[in-house]
This record gives sequence, C-alpha cells and structure tokens, in this order.
Amino acid sequence: MSVYRLNNSSELLRKLTDELEPLYGRNEAKSISFLLIENIFGWYKTYIIAGEPLESFSNSIFSKLEAYMERLKKHEPIQYILGEAHFYGRKFFVDRTVLVPRPETEELASLIISQHKAKSEIKILDVGTGSGCIAITLDKELPPSELYAMDIDKEALQTARKNAMIHNSQIMFVQDDIFHPQPSYPMFDVVVSNPPYVTESEIALMNRNVVEYEPNIALFVPDEDPIKYYTAIAEFCEFYLQPAGKLYFEINERLGNKVIEMLQSKGYKEIFLFKDFNNKNRIISATKQN
Repeated sequence: MSVYRLNNSSELLRKLTDELEPLYGRNEAKSISFLLIENIFGWYKTYIIAGEPLESFSNSIFSKLEAYMERLKKHEPIQYILGEAHFYGRKFFVDRTVLVPRPETEELASLIISQHKAKSEIKILDVGTGSGCIAITLDKELPPSELYAMDIDKEALQTARKNAMIHNSQIMFVQDDIFHPQPSYPMFDVVVSNPPYVTESEIALMNRNVVEYEPNIALFVPDEDPIKYYTAIAEFCEFYLQPAGKLYFEINERLGNKVIEMLQSKGYKEIFLFKDFNNKNRIISATKQN
C-alpha cells in the first residue's frame, strides 16, 4: 500500500511538506505540496486544508503521486512535472524546451500594458519568446494589436504555438537569430525581450532545479560579453523600431548600468530603470530618438 494513502488531504499535505522541506524550505515545500494535491486530486486549497477523505481514490492515483514526488526529490521543477505554469492569471503549458515563467517577468508585461493600454492599435515584437507568455499576455491585455514573437529555438516555438492555440492568440511566430536577423520585419511600436542574462560565473550560485532542467540556451551568457543580447536587440531596433518607439528589457540586476550605457551610446533617450518586488534592478525601458 502506498505510503501516501492517508486518512485525509490535510494529513497528506503535512506529509508531502515534511518530505520536501529539506530540499525546498518549509514555505516552498508547502506551496509545491498544495499544487500536487490540487493537480492530482482536483481539490481547491480550502478543501485540502479542511481534510477531504482519501479512501475512495484508486491505487493508480497514489502511484502517480509517488512518481511526481520522486521527480521533485531530484529537483525537477514542479511546473515541468505538472506541465503548466501560471503567468498573469493564465495557465501556460511548459516543458523543458522553455523557461518556467517568473513573477519578475509578469512585472515587465504589466509595465508595457500600463503604458500602452490607451492606444487604439500597436505593433509589438517579443524577442526570445520561449513559452510565449509575454507575447500572449500582451495580445490578451492590450487593444487590438499585431504581435510578432521571435525565437532561435524550434522546439521553444512549438511550445509557444501550443500556448497561442490554448489562449486563442493570433501571433506571428518567427524562427530567427537576433544576431543575424532576416531582413523582412515590419516597423514595430514596441520591442520587448527577456533574453539570457545569467553570467557563467553565476551558475554556481543557482539552484539545481534551474541549472539541471531549464534550457541553458535561454539562461546563460559569457562573462566576457554579458549584455550581447541587449546590444544585438538595440541594433535590430535601429532598423525595425519606429521613431519614438519603446524598447523594454528584463535584466540581470548586476547589469543595469552596462545596459543603460549601451543604450545611451546608441542614441536612445528616456531610459528608465525599474526595480522588481524584491527591490532589485530588473526592467529597463528606453525610447528611440525621432
């Protein structure tokens, strides 16, 4: 009999949390445990806390829970195990082809929405779209817009297309390399990117669930040129961003000054640095000169 076949859901929550706490800390272990039980048993959080009985569930349900727990104990992200992540109030399909969407990136999307929601129409490009969470969110939250989403990785684009279908978003997906882009883009009003920005020297500081499971191509940059993606995107915008158009970046908290200096050197104006909910430098916006 499964070690997880307990009397009720509150006992199960406690057992899962206790097992995961040494790996994830108490708070995160409890959050993960709630997600597991919600996904496998179909209960909302209030029902789990109240103590729903478990005796009616089949052995296969508990076998599934055991398999998920084994994966979690190997530091695999819960989002990959469940095949979903939440972003800006929506569920997105995720697997190991794309990064797990972060709350900091929600703040990037929120800033763009707040600054452009009053416009009648807008043409936007998301560079390095990954799961498509930024592009799809902007498509759903802004007025009728024309959205393009670029990524170099074919598998990531397949995941993004799947999410666009789930959310009924009409987005033009393009497989392209920002360092050698195709000469066939329209002029955009907004270009946004959350590019790779973790330096190779920071890898040792990162959690195993990130380094061992999330796609390295979407995470890491060389120490000798840590802002190379920002530079390439800014140069792309010299040709494809409208005069007075807006450029938005999510950044490594340590690279803010470098990115700002690069943008200044290329003639951008109204450059602003925004902190995230942890008070870390996280977003930069800039305006292209007329």
